[in-house]
Amino acid sequence: MNLRRRTLLIVLLLLLATLLAIELASRWLVYPKFLDLEQEQARRNAELVIEVTNHELEVLAGKPEDWGYWDDTYKFVQDDNPEYINSNLSQQSQLSLRVNLLGIYDTAGRKVWARAMDLNSLGEFDLDDFTGPALPAHSPFMASEDQPKTRAGLVLTSHGVMLIAATPVLSSLRVGPHLGTLMMGRFFDTRGILRIARQAGLEVSFVPHRGDSIPLPPGQARPDSLVHTPLILRADSQRTYVDTVIFSVDGKPALDLQVSTPRDISAGGRDTLRVALISTGLAGVAIALILLWQLNIGVVVPLSRLSRRLRRIGASDDDVTRLNFNRHDEIGDLAAEFDRMLDRLADARQRLRQESYRSGASEMAGGIVRDIGNSLSPVQEQIGQPLRLLDQAHTSSMQALVRELVQPGLSHHRQTELLAVLQDLLGEQAGLLSEARGELRSLRRRLEQMQEKVAEHSRYMAAPGTLAPVLLAELLDLARRRLSEGRARATDIRIADSVQQVPAVAAAREVLLQVLTTLIGQLASLGDGEHHLLRISAGSEIVNDCAVVFLYFDDERPLAEARRLAAEFTQPAPAHPEGSSLAWTENAVSAMGGRLIAEASEGYGGLRVELRLPQAK
Repeated sequence: MNLRRRTLLIVLLLLLATLLAIELASRWLVYPKFLDLEQEQARRNAELVIEVTNHELEVLAGKPEDWGYWDDTYKFVQDDNPEYINSNLSQQSQLSLRVNLLGIYDTAGRKVWARAMDLNSLGEFDLDDFTGPALPAHSPFMASEDQPKTRAGLVLTSHGVMLIAATPVLSSLRVGPHLGTLMMGRFFDTRGILRIARQAGLEVSFVPHRGDSIPLPPGQARPDSLVHTPLILRADSQRTYVDTVIFSVDGKPALDLQVSTPRDISAGGRDTLRVALISTGLAGVAIALILLWQLNIGVVVPLSRLSRRLRRIGASDDDVTRLNFNRHDEIGDLAAEFDRMLDRLADARQRLRQESYRSGASEMAGGIVRDIGNSLSPVQEQIGQPLRLLDQAHTSSMQALVRELVQPGLSHHRQTELLAVLQDLLGEQAGLLSEARGELRSLRRRLEQMQEKVAEHSRYMAAPGTLAPVLLAELLDLARRRLSEGRARATDIRIADSVQQVPAVAAAREVLLQVLTTLIGQLASLGDGEHHLLRISAGSEIVNDCAVVFLYFDDERPLAEARRLAAEFTQPAPAHPEGSSLAWTENAVSAMGGRLIAEASEGYGGLRVELRLPQAK
């Protein structure tokens, strides 16, 4: 580990320990206090909404007292006086009370008078048992005592949830005996509650209860207040939710209430703790920078520059670039020594490239001599065949027949016989000449192939061997054409479109052509006479700040055989009929700054040969 990393590591460990202590204290000690405050606020907000709802019920509960504890109402229950109806029970009277239901019932629950009305349209409608002939016998609103008492609560009706308040019908002195029940009701309107909630930044939801029936919570509630289940808290990343179920006056779940509060407290606490943590981290970073400053300017920065230049030179194929580190100290001496080493390395690479080129030329010449020697024997035999065919073409008999045919006085019958014989002889001679011409054309093709090999070797020997931009697609097409007919028929070579898309590589063109010819010939010869597929694809990427082009050769042989062939592929071997030996191929690729790898491919399930070459600049 270098000096910079060691110093930086110590400072960072101390800084991380400090930040970790602050983070743990914030997470386990300080932040839970913010969460407790936030939950308490959410609970208070839910209780505030319930209190506002209870206030609506309390306001309604005060309205029936003025009408129920009144001598005129007391008398009306007894004598059903129409004058009381005309003067007190008009629609305007009910509209001024802001109640949807106004009803008077006797002690048995029978309707004395009742009306349900829409306060907006003043239209009357039937409202279950409240406007029917009588209230249910078990109605919780029926009065049973001779003293003032108000009953209020929620009721589920066919028209929605309604707040209802009822008092016994007593005299103006609030004494009995009671003669029945006076009831007022108002549909539950959440607009006022939602307006108050929005002012506090809350979100309130009143929806009819849709879940399973739940039992009434234990405990006695006030007669003019709502009964609800215990508050249930839950939270997400943005808001805290409080849920409860409000019961009707008959003990059935009526409304699902949800109050959500923004998580401002925890968000503010989290931001405060984050600022404290960031401030501490920035202070630690400043201390680390001060500690590293003197170390960097004296030692670390010069060594880092030297290392970067060395990596860049090592990753590239440039034999000319040097460090040129102008310093008059130990680091400068080290850089100068590296420059001298690069000079020796460049000279060695140049000699290796030249020797590889000469070796390839020698092996190629040996292969051409063997090909010419192997081709001469069939050529000698093939020359004899047209000679034999020409020897069979005897013309003396045809000349004798022609001389006889032109003699004067020859009979017509004899002329016909001679013409028939001449026609047969001419057809036979034409067949022999045609076959001889075919043999001569085949002989000319063999001679042309031998001439192409000699010309190819001449071009190879005349090539300078210097690195230049070369397109892989063009050379692959030429190398594939060099395959012998037998190997070409036994190997299905498929060149992917990616070969056309990769950029040019920096290589000696004739050397790279010979390398590709050797690789394709070697892979085609590994098929053991069986027909197999050879895929050729390409790609490019940046490796160690250097652009590299990859050429892949993949086949589909069994994996076990591929492992065996991969080991044999990299071993030195004699020259192949299709080109130079693999040992020379690997040396030639290395001399051009590339690399040759053969391995069993797990993905393709066969043998993979990878050829790496630097991309041309």
